[in-house]
Amino acid sequence: MANLLFGSALVLAAASVPRATLMLRAALVVVGGAGLAYVIHRRLGLGSAAACGALMTISFIQTLFSVRWGTKIILSAEEVAMIERCFPSIPRLGARQLLDQGLWMSGKAGETLLHEGTPATHLFYLSEGEVSVLSGGREVATSGPGHFFGEITVLSGGPATATVTLKSPARFWCATADSLHAFLGLYPEYRSILEGAFAGDLRDKLRLANQRMVSMEEAAAASG
Repeated sequence: MANLLFGSALVLAAASVPRATLMLRAALVVVGGAGLAYVIHRRLGLGSAAACGALMTISFIQTLFSVRWGTKIILSAEEVAMIERCFPSIPRLGARQLLDQGLWMSGKAGETLLHEGTPATHLFYLSEGEVSVLSGGREVATSGPGHFFGEITVLSGGPATATVTLKSPARFWCATADSLHAFLGLYPEYRSILEGAFAGDLRDKLRLANQRMVSMEEAAAASG
């Protein structure tokens, strides 16, 4: 029974290595060490000792790898600003992997990023510049840096709910829906982080839209 238990733990640890977080790997080191001590104390046999030792060793190596390479991950100033604003809980290595699903691009005033009613095949994050958001051909909002566009439908595959056009020269990060889906297939733990960032960004945009509406109403009342 002990051999089966520790063998199963070893298989689980090995399978989790590609997706494991630093904390999980460190926890597995502790589990493996505790298991090894228990096996030796109870004299459960060489097989159990080998399984626990392998679990501890694999997890320890992976932890060292994460710590060493995590400190060498290079992020640009605009990438750091994006991660700190939108994904503060993502470790540096995970942030690099997520950002690598897209490209940083520059756009000119008048370029359209999303078309209302057509499939949202890309996710955009505006780093610099300003965009105009139109619904039914009428401008309903403007937005500056620090916001996502296409986030409502890019994961679900639905059509864009508005047309988004650059009002000024801009700098933005752009990722295809296919690349994001492939990334989340390998790292499903990031889905909740992405959805949380999208929800927070949507609340912020709604708040700004309400403020704009109030300002317009106040201006209309003052002119009337």
